[in-house]
Amino acid sequence: MGSPKIFMLTQDVDCETVSKPINGKQVSVRQIEFNDKTVELVRFGDVAEVKVGLQTGDNRSYLYQNPEARGTYRDINQFRRFMVTEDELKRIASNDQLRMKIIEKGFHKTQDEKNFDPDRWFGGRYIVPYDKGGESDTGSGWLPNYYVPTNYFIDWSAWALNRMRTLTIGKRDGTSRQEIAAVFRNVGYYFKEGLTLSYTGVYAPNLRFNSIGIFDVGGSSIFTEFGFSHLLGLYAGKMIKFIGKNYIDHTVNFQVDENKELVIPIQTSDEIEGYANAIVEKQIINPRYPYHLYEQKEIDRIVYELYGLNEEDIREVETWYARRYPKLVNSEAANEE
Repeated sequence: MGSPKIFMLTQDVDCETVSKPINGKQVSVRQIEFNDKTVELVRFGDVAEVKVGLQTGDNRSYLYQNPEARGTYRDINQFRRFMVTEDELKRIASNDQLRMKIIEKGFHKTQDEKNFDPDRWFGGRYIVPYDKGGESDTGSGWLPNYYVPTNYFIDWSAWALNRMRTLTIGKRDGTSRQEIAAVFRNVGYYFKEGLTLSYTGVYAPNLRFNSIGIFDVGGSSIFTEFGFSHLLGLYAGKMIKFIGKNYIDHTVNFQVDENKELVIPIQTSDEIEGYANAIVEKQIINPRYPYHLYEQKEIDRIVYELYGLNEEDIREVETWYARRYPKLVNSEAANEE
């Protein structure tokens, strides 16, 4: 049961709107009268593109994983020599012509392949990161936000791409169905820097920097010029979950269209970006850094201000969060002790 008062922040009718330029695009900004002030909010889908990705149709043939991750795919440790390097991935991301060529035709495994193209030769390396969501650890209060490198990888060789484009459901399953098993969506966004969205699970949505490569449906991606670090801080906080779970989708899924309907303040915060960047730096050293005990509390405080909440409203959000996510709150209390 969400606060009827805070629900007013989501109104999209009977409120003043103004058109403002955001990252070179004219966007309709809602001006909500709240606690004797005007709060400027924008629909998330108007400032960001939220995209679903690939369904391979046969994960076991193409995917690899870190052995500690959930799943039964091949152990990536046995194939690390075939992984495209981080510097090479950044080079692909920064060159649209090369990026589209790799997306459409894949990497060469050998130099004697038919129609050999030097641009697609990376020393025989053909495995790239594959974002497909991530697991949480609520016992310690940790959720997969900010910087969480993917545990999964995909064969993006010319062979694999050809098989995905031609393998029918019938051939895969031993039936007569002629539909292609794989589904390619939003391919123009592959190998781009963005944010990975996990939308399935009790604690969704979760947001983190993507691993440049391919993303699937479970690890859909967000592309925006709005400010990655600022958005990471917003999504990891309590306010986004309060709005999303109370007023948009009450279930364990918070899918692409639901994310588009979130409302976020048009005003950004250098403080939030600073705290978010500090969290990432610490996560690189310690992947399970308990950011929720430190920087995230300061981020939430600033976010409440951006939404115009007063002390009573904040108490409403915090109380709801404790009811909705008791494991997280209990682990936080235990860690503080």
